Amino acid sequence: LFIQTAFLGDVVLATSGLEAWHREHPEDEVHVLVRKPMDGLFEGHPWLTKVWAWDKRPRVKGKDWRRLIRGVRKERYDVVVNLHRHASSGILTALSMAPIRVGFSNNPLAWRFTHRIPHRWGDGTHETHRIAALLEGFVDGELCRPALHPLPQHIEEARQVGAEGKVLIMP
Repeated sequence: LFIQTAFLGDVVLATSGLEAWHREHPEDEVHVLVRKPMDGLFEGHPWLTKVWAWDKRPRVKGKDWRRLIRGVRKERYDVVVNLHRHASSGILTALSMAPIRVGFSNNPLAWRFTHRIPHRWGDGTHETHRIAALLEGFVDGELCRPALHPLPQHIEEARQVGAEGKVLIMP
């Protein structure tokens, strides 16, 4: 399970870790947990098995978070990779009970992670390099580009609104 419950740019950049993991472990069942409505980015994804969506709107955030904790624990993940640095995702990672819990050392719950690395910030390190550092030891370290896998109808919708050629889609 990969967790990134921030906003659009962070979720897109997180796909570099998903791509690296899949390249190295193509037989693994890979799930992702993102903030709603970012789950739509993964609609029809060719090898992603499950997408969890956390509704963080104020009136439902806590109730939905409890649903996610129960669901994630039932999945019995072997590995949880937390790409987010905040307490809520740290608690979710810790309560997953996965034997391997990977995340950044500045997460308030990092003491519950089995593997943690410093989150370098302000030194010019790109987010994809931070993600690659988190996955060191699990993948060969070679960076993968972030990638979305849009369905044909999404590409057609972009064409119809005149966004063709203006939206970056990496093959």
